Amino acid sequence: MFINTSQSLRYDQHGRKRKTKSLSTSKRKYDRKDFKPYVNNRTTLDELREAQAKQYKSVMEEAMKDGSWIKLAGGTGKRESPKYTGTLVKGIATMHKSNAVPVINDKRLKILRECDVVDKHFIDYGYLKLDQFIPKRLIDDMFKWYNDNFSSFVYTNDYPMTGTTWCLDSAKWEDAEPFTRTQNYIINKMQEMFHMRVVPTYNMGRVYTKDTTGMVKHRDRSPCEISFTLPLAYDGLTWPINVRTSKGPRAINLKVGDALLYKGCDVDHWRDDNRYSNVLYQHYFHFYDLESETGSFLDYFDNKGRDWPGAFDRMEQLNDIPPLSENDRAKYIEKNG
Repeated sequence: MFINTSQSLRYDQHGRKRKTKSLSTSKRKYDRKDFKPYVNNRTTLDELREAQAKQYKSVMEEAMKDGSWIKLAGGTGKRESPKYTGTLVKGIATMHKSNAVPVINDKRLKILRECDVVDKHFIDYGYLKLDQFIPKRLIDDMFKWYNDNFSSFVYTNDYPMTGTTWCLDSAKWEDAEPFTRTQNYIINKMQEMFHMRVVPTYNMGRVYTKDTTGMVKHRDRSPCEISFTLPLAYDGLTWPINVRTSKGPRAINLKVGDALLYKGCDVDHWRDDNRYSNVLYQHYFHFYDLESETGSFLDYFDNKGRDWPGAFDRMEQLNDIPPLSENDRAKYIEKNG
């Protein structure tokens, strides 16, 4: 038995000499090649890609050039630090053991709490009296518009009023700037106070006299889902408007600047005999709630909706919707499935 005591790599464990050139001490010969500079052999495909790159620029590369790449969804650069822009928190106070505590704006907190109470009352009872809700400057501008355009009013019977009243064609209210400004003011207030997004349908007004003897008890059509009524001017006493709630009928007296917010499709409202004033300028603003079933339907088919027939009850309760053509049905199914 052969034992490789010298640990030589030239022999294996059986004493046989290994057949390998890796252990050879002879120098290897390498073919030395001359240096040749690189030549870019452009092909037609390369030229086409270059032309397309100039014609269709990379969104990422262009955004990186002007520094806007970090704002895009795929950006990996350093993003801007989030900043608080609200009004409820005034600052941060450091308490015991470096505990950071927000400092609350008490005035703003009081307003938010009042809004919660107001919101609950409107949801529970379907109406809400808003004292001094409309600024005086808006009242003055609307009242002036009435007087400047009074020659266009017609003295006639106008349902649901009983007796005669001064009325104006509804289309003339649409482009009147004083009412557009007031309408936008109400929209912003509804968002702030009730977190409700409302869309205007129309507004209109009347001038009541002693010959206007009352208002029939009724509910409004679907475009009047959310309604505001407010007096602009009157002589004598205020003429109450009545609403029926879960606690029974309630007479609401509105002074100039006050407004009554009510769910026109849900709450019965009327006026008793006029024993109060000789002249009353009264204006109405009507909206729908964009988040409601009625509102989403109105928003899809007709955001004006004034010419829809019937409907003194809530549309979804009585299924009182306009007749739909086959084309309307196809569009609705295609959009909503």
